[in-house]
Amino acid sequence: MSKVRITAIRQTVYEDLMAKYENPIEHTCDVVEGQQWISVDGKCPEGMCPSACLLCASLWSRWPEAKATSTTDG
Repeated sequence: MSKVRITAIRQTVYEDLMAKYENPIEHTCDVVEGQQWISVDGKCPEGMCPSACLLCASLWSRWPEAKATSTTDG
């Protein structure tokens, strides 16, 4: 069983870029700096945003020792 701890170290929202390049997002992830999740065997932890899970999963497959990442929606 492989476990990975994920810690939110910063949340940023770039409304100008979201408006220009994406469909407007009315509600981004409910993430608080310092919040942590545990992923078991690469599965999305309960309570983590689906878009954050997808990004983390793609990074883990390319770089197993990934320490920090950013999501596209906050």
